[in-house]
Amino acid sequence: MKNRHTLTALASIILLLVTFSGLHADELIVINNLGETLSKIDLETGMVDNNFVTMGLIPNAIVCADDRAYVVNSGSDDLYIVDLESETVEDIIDLGSGRNPWSLSFIDDSTLLVTNFISSTVSKVNINTKAVVGEWAVDTRPQGLLTIGERTYIAISGFNPGDTSYGPGSVAVWDNQGDSVAQYIGVGTNPQDLDIGPDGRLNIVCTGDYEGLPGMLYVADTASLSVADSFQTATTFFPPSDIVVTSDGTGFLAAGGWIDKGEVYTFDPVNSVMLHDQNDPLTTSLGVIAVSKASEGTIFSYNFGADNITEMDSSGLILNSYNVGDGPQTGDIRITDPDYVCGDVNDDMAVNVSDAVIVINYVFIGGEAPDPLESGDTNCDTAVNVSDAVWIINYVFIGGKAPCDTNGDEIPDC
Repeated sequence: MKNRHTLTALASIILLLVTFSGLHADELIVINNLGETLSKIDLETGMVDNNFVTMGLIPNAIVCADDRAYVVNSGSDDLYIVDLESETVEDIIDLGSGRNPWSLSFIDDSTLLVTNFISSTVSKVNINTKAVVGEWAVDTRPQGLLTIGERTYIAISGFNPGDTSYGPGSVAVWDNQGDSVAQYIGVGTNPQDLDIGPDGRLNIVCTGDYEGLPGMLYVADTASLSVADSFQTATTFFPPSDIVVTSDGTGFLAAGGWIDKGEVYTFDPVNSVMLHDQNDPLTTSLGVIAVSKASEGTIFSYNFGADNITEMDSSGLILNSYNVGDGPQTGDIRITDPDYVCGDVNDDMAVNVSDAVIVINYVFIGGEAPDPLESGDTNCDTAVNVSDAVWIINYVFIGGKAPCDTNGDEIPDC
């Protein structure tokens, strides 16, 4: 009798101690360029938190990592670090007057590489010390960049602000360890953005000179560091300027559309052919200025002229639409979903009776805790207790609902 009372008391104490807050769904953090703010979209509920924090002058690019967003402001020459939990600006890093930062990319867990358009340099920023730790010259007017392993590929536009002409375009192959350009790859006029294809080749979108040269897409081999192919994207006055390749192998291009509808083009990055071009574009809200990955086969289009964002697939089907702030420029997904399988408390990549045993031992005799703790909350009641072990047993032996699938729709609910 004494032992039973002791176990009951112990279980009650543990239940109180291991109760935790609910988990969040992934969020899309959006730059509102004209409004100079950020918006936050909950991708599970569709709820939008508009203008939750103010940015510097002309915010232009964003990356998210953990609970932070890193935003470069082209007009105020700085980098804002935003705490997404408290929705406040945590720090402002001065990049130097006249830099005009364009884009940024993580080259390791603690270091950002920033392209500076006006000064034709790249800056390295340590996010732990919150300081610029180096700056190096590159060719004329760097824009978008893409980090893959020990290299960062930088689009060099060749723009001359004196007479608004364009020199030769190229891609700088930046050595992240050696802090230097290993090589330049010559491409078309005004390369602005780039992404990696399913075959491991770079796809570089070149916008032309806005005066008659067509838009082009160049394909570069990352092994030989040479151009393997090129093809025309558009002959419109404003050819595509932003690119993303989804994991199902479809390429998407932000193609503007400023009169009555926004336009997105698609292409096959393996066979180097357009699928939907200016004669048959995917259409959405006005003024598509950028695109980014949403899921394996869908993208977000940033509709600058309509102050909204749409999620679409490669057929042009609009799956979701979100009204955001003034002039959505671009965005990045903040990953907040747990990096574990619910019910797999011993992290052996399977849910079975051994997981239930671990939960029982943890609750009643102070055994090893589920790793992570949230993986043991199989019934989504924000606590780990004996009912979670029962849930696993029912799932394993009598075909009960899967862990975390409280409504039986085969989608985790916590």
